[in-house]
Amino acid sequence: MVCADANVLVRFIMKDNLEQALAARTSVLSGALFVPTEVFAEVVYVLTKVYKIGCGARSHATGTALRSLRQAQWPGDR
Repeated sequence: MVCADANVLVRFIMKDNLEQALAARTSVLSGALFVPTEVFAEVVYVLTKVYKIGCGARSHATGTALRSLRQAQWPGDR
């Protein structure tokens, strides 16, 4: 099992750097990724403060992160 850091999850969710996003996707979809609570909290912080997701609503940013990780849908996926 691999321990994820916030950058992996932010790249996976935002897809703002294709090379890193694809590497993150591989890690996430492998099913062997462990996300500590502290890392998840950092992801929510980054989505809220840096990317302005949820207009400051932490619950929205948290929901966005969880949905992205659960759905794992990318263009071209079937």
